Parts: sequence; C-alpha cells; structure tokens
Amino acid sequence: MTQLLGFIPSARTLWLLAGGGGLTMVLAVLIPGAQGIAIALTFAWYIGILVLAGVDAWLSRADRVQVSRSPIGKLSIGRDNPVSLTVQAVSVPGKVRQFNYQIRDGVPQDLPGTPELIAGVQNTGTSDTIAYTVHPYRRGEYDWQGIYVRQLSRWGLAWQQWRVDAAQAVAVYPDLIGLKALSIRLALQSSGAMRQARKRGMGTEFSELREYNSGDDPRSIDWKATARRNRPLIRVLEPEQEQTVIILLDRGRLMTANIQGYKRFDFGLNATLSLALTAIQRGDR
Repeated sequence: MTQLLGFIPSARTLWLLAGGGGLTMVLAVLIPGAQGIAIALTFAWYIGILVLAGVDAWLSRADRVQVSRSPIGKLSIGRDNPVSLTVQAVSVPGKVRQFNYQIRDGVPQDLPGTPELIAGVQNTGTSDTIAYTVHPYRRGEYDWQGIYVRQLSRWGLAWQQWRVDAAQAVAVYPDLIGLKALSIRLALQSSGAMRQARKRGMGTEFSELREYNSGDDPRSIDWKATARRNRPLIRVLEPEQEQTVIILLDRGRLMTANIQGYKRFDFGLNATLSLALTAIQRGDR
C-alpha cells in the first residue's frame, strides 16, 4: 500500500478513513434502501481522504530535514560506543514551523543501536545533534548502511519516507576505550598528580636503608650497615624496572568459548594489551 500511494498514511488519516466508513454504514442501516448510496459515499470519502493526504505529502517534500552521520571512528568491543547524527531543518521565511521526524540508522544486524528508533521535533532553520550507542560483542569490520528518515507532512496526514546514502565500513577493535582510561591513569600516577601506595619489599632492586620497625622481616636486616651505624637497619627493595616482559596468549579451541556474550580470547586480548601498556609505562620492555 505504501509503494502504491507513495507515502505512509498517518494515524490521523487512518482515523478519518475509519470514521467516514463508520458514518456511512450507520446511514445505510438507518435509511432503508440507501445501501448503494452509502457504498458510493464510502468510496468517495476514502478517495477524497487519500487524495488529500497525497497532496499534503507532495507539498511537504520541500520541508524535508537534512540528516547526516558524523564519521565513525574505531569502535571498542564490550563498550557503549556513541554514534552522532545531525538533523537540520529547512528555513521558512517569515514562518515558524515544527517538523516531526523519525530516524533509523542502517546499523549492522550484529550491532543493534540503542535506541533503534530516534524520534524528535525540529524547528525551522535549526540544527541539532542526536546520538545513539552500539555495543559490539565481536571484533571485525562492519558495514553501516544508509539512514532511513520519516517526516510528518504539514497537515499531519502522511509520513514521507526516504533514504540518505551514508554507507561506511567501520572496524571494531579490542577495548580501546579502556586502554585510553588506563593510559590516563598511569600518566597521572607517573606525574605525581594521583597518589599511589608505594609497594616496598616486593622486588629485588635496592631502594634505600631505613631503621628497623616492629613487624619488619628480620631477613631484610643489612648487618653491615647495622654494625656501622650501631642500630638495626633494613634494606628496602622495590620492583625491578627495565625488564623484558614476554606475554603468551592462548589461541586454542578452548579460548573460543563464550562468556557473557564475549569470547574468552577477547578477555585475554584486552588483559594482554592492558598489561603491555602498564609495562611500557613503568619503563619495561
């Protein structure tokens, strides 16, 4: 029916069609022998309403809003990634008008958008940015299709529907958003902007000498320094730096199992990248 008419009847049009048909049926029942006239009136009413809706849709073609999608960058697996759309309404000189629209972006089937349908109202000559999110569960490359737009006509009798060509190939990577947050945290720690507990005695690299306190490990006592100073001193050790870190990641069959919708391998890959980033930030190789 939509392809035949060239537009989508609105709820107002459907109510008008139903009301006119019901009224003519009542006349046919109340007036004996008026069944033929009632049928003719019903068809005339239907045709009149549909013609009126078609004229409304045709006149409203000049009011179509312009919809575009901002370029989508790299997406992170397991995160809510924002996608932005821009809606711009046409300018009508000397008139203030509102345009009701519905937008459904051509999101890949494996990446459902939230919300799937975006509805809003746009004033003449204004531009707004709206956003939705996608939550990938798989790495790889996905193809975004066009943007499907519906807009209510001037008299509210029909919905116009068209497609904006906005095809784009987008790649889903490991958790880049988490790595960015980790990088910022490590940078703040290294610059001293974020206070961190200094872990002593957990490495083999000498840091300093300090006096022995109750509860310290007696094995950490430096006996030569104790003899020179004539009081018990212990060697404070800290984790080593400039070490070579080798990370092994299992790619076997068991790593293909799903956990909460994600593969085990993706959990391992994210952990591997976080560990590597931390090691590089700490001065390791």
